[in-house]
Amino acid sequence: MLIPQFSIRMLIVVTAIVAVLAMIASWGGQGIAWAIGATAAIGMVLLAMLVQAAMFGLVWLASPLVRHEGPSPSAPAPPSDGEPSI
Repeated sequence: MLIPQFSIRMLIVVTAIVAVLAMIASWGGQGIAWAIGATAAIGMVLLAMLVQAAMFGLVWLASPLVRHEGPSPSAPAPPSDGEPSI
C-alpha cells in the first residue's frame, strides 16, 4: 500500500505537540527568555538531525565510488589448522 495509515489519535497527538512547540516559539519571538532558549535548543536539535541526515546521504552516495579490497573487517576469521597461535 502506498498511502501510510495513521490513526486519528496519533494525528491529534502530533497536532497537539506541534501546537505547543509553535506556542513556545511565538513566546520566544515576544522576548520571553526561557522560550527563546527552548526554541534555540529545539532548533539546534533539528539542525543536528538535518546535518546527520545530509552526511549519511553524502556517504551513501559516495560509497559506490570507493573500491574495497580484501576481506571484510567484519567477516569471520578463517578456520585454523588446530594448532594454537602464539
